[in-house]
Amino acid sequence: MMVLRCTLICGGITGVALSQEREPSLTINVLLTGGQKEDVPSYLNGFRAAVSGQTISYHSSHPDAETALLCRVRSDAGEITWETDTLPESFPGTSYRFVWLAGIERIGWGNTSHPHTFHLSVNGDRWFTFTNRKDSTAAGWTIRGNEGAELTFESRYTDRFGDLFGYMYMSLPKRSFQAGVPLVLRVDGEDANSPEWYMTFQY
Repeated sequence: MMVLRCTLICGGITGVALSQEREPSLTINVLLTGGQKEDVPSYLNGFRAAVSGQTISYHSSHPDAETALLCRVRSDAGEITWETDTLPESFPGTSYRFVWLAGIERIGWGNTSHPHTFHLSVNGDRWFTFTNRKDSTAAGWTIRGNEGAELTFESRYTDRFGDLFGYMYMSLPKRSFQAGVPLVLRVDGEDANSPEWYMTFQY
């Protein structure tokens, strides 16, 4: 168990006692009890470099991420491809875990009921199928794949159009991939002649 004790001194006053210090300061004491470190998951960057697909300048859940690869559910913009970080020789656990910034259309085009389908492939093999959900689960969901693989979307920001922006997390079994090289990820949308979209931010 980790015990975190913070004393904040600001303008000479704290919640505990008065201080004679002239400059504001922050004191953080971290005590570990029980002799064990807490298990903090490690992640690899799920976006390192764009490979192919349309790009767009757009807002995201992060103030510095303003350019994205854009996939729509129509044939003229139906696929985007990018690389992850290089897989390390040593990584904790039995799975590689990735995180990247993503956006998913929800109701920006006025469609409040009919979701569309997207596929996520890894090194040319399809691992996940997801939709731009329209219901109460749209802001946070997890899809489970083969060999314990998982894909999770976690929204952190809803824009004025009702569309969602946040983090995509992916877990893949280490035994299925070779260390020392990046993964190549691809998202392609169904051909539904619709402008609805998925974005991977280049950040």
